[in-house]
Amino acid sequence: MNSGQLDSHTKPPPHLRRVQITLAVTACIAVLAFVAPFLYVVGLIVYEQNRQHFSPLPFDQTRWLRGGSDRQRMLNDLFRGHGVIGMTKQELITLLGPDFGPFGDLPPTAVVYRVGGFGMDSMYVIFEFKNERVINYKVESGP
Repeated sequence: MNSGQLDSHTKPPPHLRRVQITLAVTACIAVLAFVAPFLYVVGLIVYEQNRQHFSPLPFDQTRWLRGGSDRQRMLNDLFRGHGVIGMTKQELITLLGPDFGPFGDLPPTAVVYRVGGFGMDSMYVIFEFKNERVINYKVESGP
């Protein structure tokens, strides 16, 4: 065997090992320096495209009556700006349209609206009544 050649069982000299590690670390940093800005830009694009899908909407009766995921985005304005607590059942149905119908083990006086999601991820707003007036509402998920 030549004295200048290394066999498979001989460790490389320490200075050569440091050079290998330095090159590997430098290559990783270079890849990250290239990939990170790309991922950042892609993230911004995805965020901007989806931001409108998740941002709150003012309550709009016409839009509510069409159904769909806009209902979920209108809930905050509905609860805060339309005084649903204290409404009669008929006033609520006049505002929100026909309800979803009987739902689980809720009392038959409860009024339920589907507000978004699909299948097991569906979301509902449930209005509870006492003496024919809304006393509470809650948002729940389920099938």
